[in-house]
Amino acid sequence: MEYSKKKEEKPEAVQKSFNYVIWNFFYYRQYQKATERFNLLYSSPEAGELDNETLELALFHKTLAEQYYAKAEENGPIFRNLNSIKVFINLRKAYFYVRDAVGVLEESMG
Repeated sequence: MEYSKKKEEKPEAVQKSFNYVIWNFFYYRQYQKATERFNLLYSSPEAGELDNETLELALFHKTLAEQYYAKAEENGPIFRNLNSIKVFINLRKAYFYVRDAVGVLEESMG
């Protein structure tokens, strides 16, 4: 009796590419929305009742967000560079910092 050997087939590696265009657009929109929310909260009458420490913390996060957003724009407008990993890294951080700034204000206002 002869045994036939089956060739072991290696599964083909599936390469999934990360779509920076989609994610950069997503973080761009989230940053814009969170910035609008921050401006609304910061200029509201309730913000005037918050202590200086809380306002400084919120502004600190907002300033960091603006710095990262500026870094994302270093190579030109964001919409021209949506496929860039540099834009992705900085835009993502910018969104997270402005989100934190909004969180500080919302948590303090109750």
